Amino acid sequence: YGDMKREDISGQGVSLEEINSSLDKLDSKKVALIIDSCYSGAVIPGQTKGTHNLFDSEVAANFLKMATEGRLILTSSAPDEKSLEFNELGGGLFTHFLIEGLRGNADIIEQDKQITVDELYEYLTRNVKQYARERSLDQNPQKAGEMNGVIIDVK
Repeated sequence: YGDMKREDISGQGVSLEEINSSLDKLDSKKVALIIDSCYSGAVIPGQTKGTHNLFDSEVAANFLKMATEGRLILTSSAPDEKSLEFNELGGGLFTHFLIEGLRGNADIIEQDKQITVDELYEYLTRNVKQYARERSLDQNPQKAGEMNGVIIDVK
């Protein structure tokens, strides 16, 4: 939520244990966790830089444990970046291109009516960065985890 305060994270947030427990209960070999929030890239170890980092390295390390084989984590921004919103897009920049990508626009490598993890991430990265840079801003999606293959078949 946009007004979340770190001091009240236990009252407004969801614990990593709860997220991981919920993911473990899913009867699926592949799970994608997609986070569109400011500084979300800080959940990925090795990405902890900048003065706006809201997560310490221990939290990041625990979060990455969820990015095991068959689990993908995509975040909308780097650890020191806000996730941008634009009225002309109807909201978040990352979410806009995520939806457009899943609708078929991310079928950019093989153009085979199937969208792979690599295609989606490449599409998101290229379009989010470009849209932000055209407005003299920065936003860089991040990826962690070990999931390959098709995410969605496009009809």
